[in-house]
Amino acid sequence: MTHGRRTLRRSVTIVFLLLVAATLLAPATAAAVELKAKEQELFDLINAERSAHGVPEVRIVPVLYRSARQHSRSMIRYDYFSHDSWNGDSFAERIRAAGYSKKGYSSWRVGEVLAYGKGLPGTPQSVIDSWMDSSAHRKVLLRSGWRDCGVGRVYGTYNGVEGVAMYTVDFGHRIK
Repeated sequence: MTHGRRTLRRSVTIVFLLLVAATLLAPATAAAVELKAKEQELFDLINAERSAHGVPEVRIVPVLYRSARQHSRSMIRYDYFSHDSWNGDSFAERIRAAGYSKKGYSSWRVGEVLAYGKGLPGTPQSVIDSWMDSSAHRKVLLRSGWRDCGVGRVYGTYNGVEGVAMYTVDFGHRIK
């Protein structure tokens, strides 16, 4: 093997290793989460409302997605509906424990909206319509400070009714 080939091979190997390291060490992005179809639909509707009201769009953050999805799963599993977790933690404590924390940031805020329904009332469009018709929910959805979001939808039995869609949307903003 000539010196030139060896140098080229070594350079290609180094570039490959750097790309692997960068991929493994890079912060998780929206691409790291694949929303289910109804979650994606609701996320798109949230950003459409935000855009229509002159508010910056939010992006999916994997830790908020996992927090929201797990909370929806918990509410179906344990047959309750609350911002508080099954163990009594507040939504802020739950989101912080999931890894969306203030550590390393000067400012940290989180918010949450919940919904459930079966059939037409359980569709993303009905859910966003009901939130926008509620001043409290509308205020959370359109808060200009939100930058990060997680949307979790779980389908199951709630209060003895089969086929219920349970939604949790967690919002956040951290400032360095």
